[in-house]
Amino acid sequence: MASRSTSSVCDAIQRIIQRYIHGIGMMKEQAMAATIARNAPLTVKANLRMMRFADEMGVVAAEQVADEIFREVYLSDDAREGPLAFKEKREPVWTGR
Repeated sequence: MASRSTSSVCDAIQRIIQRYIHGIGMMKEQAMAATIARNAPLTVKANLRMMRFADEMGVVAAEQVADEIFREVYLSDDAREGPLAFKEKREPVWTGR
């Protein structure tokens, strides 16, 4: 199940990258998408929402709802896991919660 979720997030990221970044080879897009997909799932999803919102409503409107979009991220277990993993010099274990 985790691989399907990561795969779908990776696919969504790759579609957005293809749309916003021109002149970059597919290998670079795939590498960038894989790098982004290794980040905390809630953060990636919130960033995707922000990008979509900015695309549809404009950057100023997206900035106005940023706190609402990222509230779940700020209060998540993953928000604590990232700094803890960094402090302990290990890879984070994202739970999506």
